[in-house]
Amino acid sequence: MSVNCLAWTADRLISGSNDNTIRTWDTSTWLPIAVLTGHTGHVSDIALSPNGRLLASISWSYWDRSARLWNLDDGRPIGYPLQHRSDAGRVSFSADGTLLATASDDKNAYTWDVAAILEEAGLEELLQLVSCSFESLFNQLNSSSRMLKNHFSTYATSL
Repeated sequence: MSVNCLAWTADRLISGSNDNTIRTWDTSTWLPIAVLTGHTGHVSDIALSPNGRLLASISWSYWDRSARLWNLDDGRPIGYPLQHRSDAGRVSFSADGTLLATASDDKNAYTWDVAAILEEAGLEELLQLVSCSFESLFNQLNSSSRMLKNHFSTYATSL
């Protein structure tokens, strides 16, 4: 089995291989978490969504010629395979994760509406961005900043 591509999350290493599988590994123990099956040709490329909850894979082979979306929360495929007319070899998410771009041997790039695919599957929550936690962190920092400002104002007034 040859490994063709790799991607990291905060706690996983993900590999795509010539045996038509994608494997996820726990990086704290290096034990396998899951084996994702569904491609009928070797997996040539994988990409993580910006929030790390979706994986896109693509197979460069005469027998498959498809890209797939995967739910990393449960390891299940999302929607139908995204078929290409010719061998397809590269995959990439947009910065906000709502679009997927694939490159094909027919000298074209294609875009796929990830938001619509997730909506059809009833999995819209997989698009929620990590930025929600940044907003929470910002609010906490802003609150702490106000407390410090009040503290120093009180301190300066007492001098």
